[in-house]
Amino acid sequence: MSRSARLLWSRCRRGRTLGLITIALAAGLVLSACSGSGTKAAHGGSSSTAGTTRGTSTSPPSSSSASSAGSTSALPSTSAGSPSRPPSSSTQPLPTPGQSIGKIAPTTSAGVVFHAPFLGTLGTQAATAADESSHGVKVAMMELNWARYEPQPGQFDTGYERSLQAQLQSYQLAGMRVTLGLGLHYTPAWLASLPNSHFVDEHGTVSSEIDFTFNSLIRQQADELLARADSALGFHNFWAVRITSGGSSELVYPSGGSYWAFGRNPQNGPQYPAGLTPNPFPGWRPGTAGLSAAQMNQWLQWYLGALANTADWQMTTVRSLGFSGYFQVLTPGVGVLPAGVTRAVSAGLPDGLLGVGADWQDVYRQLPHKKNVVAYVSSMADGSGGDGGCAAGDDTVALTSPATASWSAARWISRIADAYGLLKAGENPGYSNGNRSFYINASATGMMARTIAQAKSCHFQGVYWAHDDQLWDGTVAASRLYALTTPAAGLPPVATP
Repeated sequence: MSRSARLLWSRCRRGRTLGLITIALAAGLVLSACSGSGTKAAHGGSSSTAGTTRGTSTSPPSSSSASSAGSTSALPSTSAGSPSRPPSSSTQPLPTPGQSIGKIAPTTSAGVVFHAPFLGTLGTQAATAADESSHGVKVAMMELNWARYEPQPGQFDTGYERSLQAQLQSYQLAGMRVTLGLGLHYTPAWLASLPNSHFVDEHGTVSSEIDFTFNSLIRQQADELLARADSALGFHNFWAVRITSGGSSELVYPSGGSYWAFGRNPQNGPQYPAGLTPNPFPGWRPGTAGLSAAQMNQWLQWYLGALANTADWQMTTVRSLGFSGYFQVLTPGVGVLPAGVTRAVSAGLPDGLLGVGADWQDVYRQLPHKKNVVAYVSSMADGSGGDGGCAAGDDTVALTSPATASWSAARWISRIADAYGLLKAGENPGYSNGNRSFYINASATGMMARTIAQAKSCHFQGVYWAHDDQLWDGTVAASRLYALTTPAAGLPPVATP
């Protein structure tokens, strides 16, 4: 493999799934395959935007839920008909973030023992949830679709809302934990009419993605959506919530390799979010003169910190609505290693992987609140690092060590998580024509086996299979996933407030 800094950026689409393929053939500059976090493929769930050429995807809420046909309403829904709070669990909490996590100890609930990693699916179908739960697949995932939920400002589709309620209730009746994707990246068309609504890069290119990072008006609209969702579904009913950048299905800036901080707002403009550190050098553009290396690094850390702030804003909003579970921060691929960051700064920050924000060490480091935060690898078994798992003693390897250059995404993000006291979980790349043989491979070298092996060796909370549909459409038999667990599997423990 050449060590020259060649970057290939493209978009991968499968049905309603959109993901980012980023391949960097330079040491320290590696993302991974194509996926779709937030909800992979047409099912809900992510599936990493970064990986090798094995793709994944995202998708809207499962079509198995009740019909969304119905009227729209501008009034908050009443609690009548909303899912009730599930029975409290007596499970033991996981080790507190900040401690050395290591292996997750078994926990018990009503005499049933839970052993990590849990198994779940992305875009879990209501019709098959009970069967999956009875075989030990204990975590379901559903996702909002903002464009369907609020097709016009303040007008909510109550038929779609009822379908979400029915979907949630089906998982609860099946005895499953439920993870929610916020679905902000399914943006309604009317958001584009707000001022400065889209990202702009240093070349003047306007992205198709809505800017949740630097625009407080966009965030306010999202806050109102989430408040409505809470009134209908109750955030207390969810075990985990998936966190992205809003405009994308993972915590990344738009693709292309450029830097997306050159609209009016990121230059400290009128809708700049309160609490977000001001741009230290407004007007300066990567690849140009005028700043020292230390100042360029300061600008870069501000740019990465803005992504961390985007994640923290969502977590703060959801917490305020009564959620006390886990936050899964979706980060794809290896990204840029510390040595690669140093080289990029020395070169004046040319376009490359840093433009997408994929310096996971610095993004996770800058999260202001880390309790119950899960470093979520949305590109497990993506081909990076030979799909290798973690090894004893990884937690003693310095983040700056050259040894990490050969690590897989799962191993690298696991090491970052251990450094900052975070929990760990992830998902495999979703199915695509490009990865079909690997995806359906039932041997120890296939995607399912390698994903589970990585999860076990890195002591993950659990793994979501992308996607649930493929377990039932003849692509991969559900029995293969069932063979990796047991009908007696316990529920994963709830978060400690």
